[in-house]
Amino acid sequence: MLENEESRLIFDKLIRAKITIDELEYEKAAHRLAAYEFLKDRPSLLAGLSTANERKFLKYCIERDYKLFISLDKGQYTEELAELFFVRRVLDNKECFSGFIGKSYDDKILLNLNYRTCDGEEVIYFDSDIETMTFLFANVDFTFKVTSVLNLFKKLDVGINHFGFNAIKTALIEWITAAYRKIVTELVTNKKVGIYKLNVMHEEIEQTIKKELNKQLDGCLTVEKVLIKKLSVSNAVSDILQKQGLELLSERSKKKSDLEYEKRALENYAKKAEIHTQNPQFELTLTEAEKDYALDRYIKKRKFDLGIVDAIPKDTQLYARGRAHDETIDEKVDKPVLVVEKTKKPWVPLYVFASIFALAALIIFVTPAHYGIGLIMLSFAILFSGIGTAKLIAHKVSKKNVQNLTEKEAQDELDALKEEYKSKMRG
Repeated sequence: MLENEESRLIFDKLIRAKITIDELEYEKAAHRLAAYEFLKDRPSLLAGLSTANERKFLKYCIERDYKLFISLDKGQYTEELAELFFVRRVLDNKECFSGFIGKSYDDKILLNLNYRTCDGEEVIYFDSDIETMTFLFANVDFTFKVTSVLNLFKKLDVGINHFGFNAIKTALIEWITAAYRKIVTELVTNKKVGIYKLNVMHEEIEQTIKKELNKQLDGCLTVEKVLIKKLSVSNAVSDILQKQGLELLSERSKKKSDLEYEKRALENYAKKAEIHTQNPQFELTLTEAEKDYALDRYIKKRKFDLGIVDAIPKDTQLYARGRAHDETIDEKVDKPVLVVEKTKKPWVPLYVFASIFALAALIIFVTPAHYGIGLIMLSFAILFSGIGTAKLIAHKVSKKNVQNLTEKEAQDELDALKEEYKSKMRG
């Protein structure tokens, strides 16, 4: 209820129709308060306010309660009233995020929006740089200046009752997506621009999108800023690119080092040739020959790394020198031969003697008179048999140990002979 006495008196007169809104004085606060209290509960009366004085009270009422704008007739719409309604209606939505609405230097409404590619909005294409099918994602900031709220209402084609943050945000994303896809698809599909070049064309893409949107939204919005934060392929492809980049960097580093070594080697050889030309009376020293061998080993390693199988040309000095060296070694040193001695069998004669004495004893035992001689013969037979058996057992044990060690010892012996052979060759 109105606490001001003058406001209550005017309010009562308005209720009893003893005075009209047009007769009130807008400059007086008591009159404005009375008019607002009277009209806020009777919004249907707003459509009848048309005079200059009445429009002042109309603006005051909408400033106090923006929802009263819905009750106006379309003929009463002005940019000023529409802006009041637009800003308050959007900010009153719980979904509205901070920073969406701002003000420009010339006091125009600014709409700030961050566009991120959502599911189904990705640009699917065959990238010419990485030569694979991939998805292109975007993260772009946009700023729109509202040049005409009334024209924006018409562009949105949404009833005033249904207008709000979601309506304007949905429309902006649709316009952005259409322009972005049109421009980027033209680049990556028709012009075959790959992801590497795409990421150095941000400024050009921004200006093209800005131009396209301004053409579509002429009369209601102008695009003040387009800032591409990121254009990227899918994470899986990105991981592959990162791995390929590291491998390429490693390969380039290796090639650079190899080229550096080769350059240094060529410089050394050029210097050596120059010195030898100036001093032909001096023969090449062993150190220089070792350098030749070192370079030869390096070239062989490089050819192995590159998968090149090549032999030393037979008409070169290096081949002749190596062949002469091999022939000299062949003449000096015989190749080792592993000799295995034959095993003797000393127990065989002992068993023969034992058999002879046993047979003699048997014959003698037939004659009782020579019983003592038979015992002697039998003793010798047992003795020779025992010695022969002992020899045989010892041989068996020795053979078993030799058989267990023969392969290992023979291999060790052969390795030792080979090492001795190599030492002789180096000598």
